[in-house]
Amino acid sequence: MSKNITNSMSLPREWTKEIDPTGWWITEKYDGIRAYWDGHSLYTKKGIKIPLDEHFTSHFPSGIVLDGELWCGYNSLVKMQAILTKILKSTNQVCLEADKVQYKIFDAPSLDGSYSQRIHKLRQQMNPNSVASVVDILECTGEAHLMQALEQIEKKGGEGLVIRDPKSFYEKGRTNSLLKVKSYKDTEVTMIEISPNSYAYLCLQCGLNQKSDLLHFVGRTENHVL
Repeated sequence: MSKNITNSMSLPREWTKEIDPTGWWITEKYDGIRAYWDGHSLYTKKGIKIPLDEHFTSHFPSGIVLDGELWCGYNSLVKMQAILTKILKSTNQVCLEADKVQYKIFDAPSLDGSYSQRIHKLRQQMNPNSVASVVDILECTGEAHLMQALEQIEKKGGEGLVIRDPKSFYEKGRTNSLLKVKSYKDTEVTMIEISPNSYAYLCLQCGLNQKSDLLHFVGRTENHVL
């Protein structure tokens, strides 16, 4: 089952030094699988429904649309991708808690108000648990503070940061009120060799035909490993 989710999501632009981050809210950019909770079911960014066991989703606030990331630790993106592939292929429910999978929530699109108001309302309706949690937030005091926070996250193995205008409303598509901050830039590459399992997974996520000889997608190029 698939659903048109991408058009409902807020997508970041790149932060540049011409933009003063003072007063913006800093959150970690988790290197996992973007996942959108419509109040009843969880979907990938490409709109593929993720069948989860009820115990896992019971930790989600009822009836609230959530935007977040499925994450299982630092330097574990490949592991998270493998877990998702297992879930999508399995005929039985998969226990995500055994793999220490967490749902890191960074917004609640269905709640009214600015970002700061949405987060405040969301925290009031969240019960502390080990599965679903609202991301930690810092108020940025300037560029030096932003760079210091980025360095700390990268030392832990994190991907980078996201900064948000706390006064902004939830916008669909690319927005100037949501900016990603990383030491490297994403770029388009052409993949010419890939293992069958990974290829099947990427085709599934990107909505591509597995018979294609080449696969274009956005990936990291810092070590030329994707």
